Amino acid sequence: MSDIVALRIHIAPVGFEVDRVVIPVEDRRADRVWLLVQFGKDKAGDYLRAIREKLEGAGVDVQEKAHDRTDLFDIIRATREVIQHERENAVFVNLSSGSKIQAIGCMMACMMFNEAGNVRSYYAEPKEYHQQDGPLSTGVRRVIEMPRYNLQIPSIMLVRALQLIRHHERIRKKDLLDSLLEAGIITVANNPKTAPKPDTLMVSSLEANRLVAGLARMEQNIIRPLSEWGFIEISKVGRNRWVSLTEEGKNAAKFLPDEQAG
Repeated sequence: MSDIVALRIHIAPVGFEVDRVVIPVEDRRADRVWLLVQFGKDKAGDYLRAIREKLEGAGVDVQEKAHDRTDLFDIIRATREVIQHERENAVFVNLSSGSKIQAIGCMMACMMFNEAGNVRSYYAEPKEYHQQDGPLSTGVRRVIEMPRYNLQIPSIMLVRALQLIRHHERIRKKDLLDSLLEAGIITVANNPKTAPKPDTLMVSSLEANRLVAGLARMEQNIIRPLSEWGFIEISKVGRNRWVSLTEEGKNAAKFLPDEQAG
């Protein structure tokens, strides 16, 4: 993080709660709040308006990030995008203001995308639960900071290759090599002593057969690791070997950063 004083950023899913969003933000003097809101019309619209009114009245900058609250991987995607946008600031993620699946998705994002060590999650314990119409609870008894754990994710190079494969229903290995070269994930160097760029593979132009060398490096450093992650599968049709995403790979591609999407 930079020497500039970091802002205090909160991320909170919007469900059928008001106090569990607003009170921790006010108590911790947040500078900005990102509300995770449902795409399109939403039954929680009245709660969103109440939250915005209270927070904006307290002088808090309120932003919204749309997502599908029923899709775990889209919840992770939305949370990850905010975390990465606020990478220079202190980020606090509320695990108590939305549904159980939102809590799981937000927690997973905290565990996977905390490279800078600036992300923490918390749970706001309410004072009272309610059964009647209106918010599910009122008041906040205490805010519990959750333990911090890390989940391993693929390297940047593997994520770039995964997203490249995602843009094809399936692709021949040779065509995949051409696409990796075009994307700069694999590079050809004239000088065998040239140091490879970060998150790239290098093939020397002096090697007798660059195609064979490129395919071998791709196999060892991209195909095999992505297969071990369970993200791709290889099928043989005639003389060609084709690469395609598994269901796990398609799900991972939803929330891992897609550089091609900008």
